[in-house]
Amino acid sequence: MRSVLSQFPRIHRAYYQTRYLLQIGREVFLTNAAAMNDRSHLENEWNFGAGPDKERWQRVVALVIEHLGQDWGEVLEIGCAEGLITAEIAEHASVLIAGDISSVACERTAKRLSHAAHVKVISLDLQKDPIDLYDVVFAMDVLEFIHGRSRVHRTLDKLVRALRPGGLLVVSMCRYPADIRNAWWQRWVPEGADRVLPLIARHTELDQIHCEPHPADGKPVPGYLDHFIALFRRK
Repeated sequence: MRSVLSQFPRIHRAYYQTRYLLQIGREVFLTNAAAMNDRSHLENEWNFGAGPDKERWQRVVALVIEHLGQDWGEVLEIGCAEGLITAEIAEHASVLIAGDISSVACERTAKRLSHAAHVKVISLDLQKDPIDLYDVVFAMDVLEFIHGRSRVHRTLDKLVRALRPGGLLVVSMCRYPADIRNAWWQRWVPEGADRVLPLIARHTELDQIHCEPHPADGKPVPGYLDHFIALFRRK
């Protein structure tokens, strides 16, 4: 069917955008917890230990060191997945709270970091659960699951309130294909780094201090969506 649709660009674009909206609807109306909780069979979704994903989170760690030095204070990581990035963050945090909406992720991260007394792994639903104050908040590959302009703004306000003055918000987000980036419904349902990062940058309580594409050379990597990495400091 896709090969047939590809011969009619406008129909193919509408089909692609409609499928994406249906996916969003599933995540919103079936609840993120139901959609995200049991992902133990999706090994590749959490395969951050090699290739461009590993390069990306290593670049993120290097950027935070560049801006904060080696000691980051009290840190929150939202969306800890397998705990690979958590292990790197733990080396620089005096206290690290690692959270994920998935019980599978929490179990795996807790096992990986069982030796680190200063690390606590918790079940965390970004949209529903309260968040304390931190010096650094990592939100890597999680804002893609917040759908709708009002939900995005509420989530951003929550992230800002979780930062102490001078605190750092670290964001990594996918860049979606042009058919999604330019969809007519993006005004109401902002999706992807190209739409959400400008909303963060316009927040009155934040200063954007860094933003870069990944891969940095702009060359596409098969099977990997381009990303943006951005750092924001609370005023």
